[in-house]
Amino acid sequence: MLSHWENNFATGSLSETQLKTTLGRYMASPVFRAFWERNRTFRQNMATAGDQGALKFHQLAEAAFSETAPQTNA
Repeated sequence: MLSHWENNFATGSLSETQLKTTLGRYMASPVFRAFWERNRTFRQNMATAGDQGALKFHQLAEAAFSETAPQTNA
């Protein structure tokens, strides 16, 4: 899924606003959050080795992950 969204974002088929909405919805899922936690370092390395679009996509995914973090009672 992420690669599909990244490709659509890179080609302009998915706007930044649409991507943020989609990432936010999926990152709210515990299953998707677990997937991202396991794969984020690999994807970061790939984004860093790629172009600016790949890096932007990763930054947006990271932001969505942070913004949808479950609230803890401190």
